[in-house]
Amino acid sequence: MCRKNLEKLIGTIITSLAFAFEVFLFEVYFNQHLSPFTFLSAFLLCFSGYTYLRFTENNRINAISFVAFVVFLLSIFFYIQSNEMKELLNKLIILFFALLIILIYHSSLYLRVLRGNIILKPLVISIIWLLLIYLYVNEFEWMFYFHQCLFIALLTIPFDIKTMNTDQFSTLPKVLGIHKTKKILAILIVFYALLSLLFLLPFSIISLVISVLLLISVLSDFTFKNLWLYIFYDGVIILQSLLVFIFTYNQ
Repeated sequence: MCRKNLEKLIGTIITSLAFAFEVFLFEVYFNQHLSPFTFLSAFLLCFSGYTYLRFTENNRINAISFVAFVVFLLSIFFYIQSNEMKELLNKLIILFFALLIILIYHSSLYLRVLRGNIILKPLVISIIWLLLIYLYVNEFEWMFYFHQCLFIALLTIPFDIKTMNTDQFSTLPKVLGIHKTKKILAILIVFYALLSLLFLLPFSIISLVISVLLLISVLSDFTFKNLWLYIFYDGVIILQSLLVFIFTYNQ
C-alpha cells in the first residue's frame, strides 16, 4: 500500500471514530443509554461511506466498493442489535435519502453543483452526518442540531485547504485564498462558541474550550498537512464527545 493510500486509510479510521463519538455525544445530550453495539455500528457505517468516497471515483463499482458494501451491511447488523425497530419505514426513508445524497455527491455529473459549490459542500457533508446520527438517537432539538451542524460544516474547510492544489473544482481556499479562508474559519469558530453559551453547563464550557483549541489549530500551518489534518480536525470531534462524557458521568 502506497503512503498516500495508507494515510487515507488511517484518516478514514479517525473520521469513523469521530462519527461514532459524535453519535455518543448526541446520546449523552438526550440522556440515552450508551450501547457498544451503537458505537460499533456508527463506526462501521462511517467507515464504509468514507472508504467508498476516498478510494473510488465517480461511483464506479470495484473491489473497494464491494468491501465498503460488506462493511455497510455489518453496520446495519449491529444497528439492529442496538436499536428498537420502531418507525422502521421512516428510518429506511432517512437512510435512503442519506445514501442518495452520497451517490449524487460522488458523481462527476454533479461535481460543480455540490462539491464545487463553496457553500453547499460543507452543508451537504454536515447534513448527511446529522441525518445518519438521527437514525441512532431518534430525537430532535433544532438548536442542538444547528449547533453541531455548524461545527461539522466548519471542520470540512481545513480539508479543502489541504487539497486546494489538487482539487479539480472550486473550493473556499481556491476561490478566496488560504489567508481569507482562515479568517472565515475563525469567524465560524467564534460563532460556534457564542452559540455554545445558549446551552447548560458543562456543555457550554466544553464547547468554548474546543473553540479555543480550534482557533489555535487554524493558526498553525502544520495542522493542515498529512495525518495532522485528521488528528486535529476529526480528532477535535472525538475530544468534544469525550469531555462531555467525562463531565456528565462524573457529576
